Amino acid sequence: ARTDRRFAAVMVIASVIRTDGAVMMAFLGLWVVQAGRQGGIDPIEATKTIGLLLAVQNIASLCTAPIFGWLSDRIDRLRMLICSLVVMGLAFCSLGFIKDVFSPWMVLVVLVIGFAESAQSLTANALLGEAAPRELRGAAMGIFTWIGVASVLVINLAAGLLFDRLGPSAPF
Repeated sequence: ARTDRRFAAVMVIASVIRTDGAVMMAFLGLWVVQAGRQGGIDPIEATKTIGLLLAVQNIASLCTAPIFGWLSDRIDRLRMLICSLVVMGLAFCSLGFIKDVFSPWMVLVVLVIGFAESAQSLTANALLGEAAPRELRGAAMGIFTWIGVASVLVINLAAGLLFDRLGPSAPF
């Protein structure tokens, strides 16, 4: 990481890439159920919405994976990774403007999150494979994964505190 800026960048970005999915899984459901209760919607009915939103996110990610894989072979991977992080950041921030989690706007934002998640995951792994020294690729992947896991622990704690103190959209 000291000699290759691209490798250093992907290692730093590892802390961001893994956390967005964890925050979505942990707090999206909690937000929808809480909003449902406040709106008089049964938690079981609200859970159907959670399933729909997570399905939209995962289908968007799955369907766009071949496209982003192809693009990551043709576009500078670090730039593509940064662009996907910007899109993800904007999508996460836009969740703060959604007042009704049962609205079509929520589906649209979750769809964009699925696209960005696919792009950042594929591009980060491709960049890691490209930038890591050949003899250290396995170790580099291990460190990349460890950074992601450690970040998820810290971010989920912080996101939980934000959820409790500021509101359900705050973790995003």
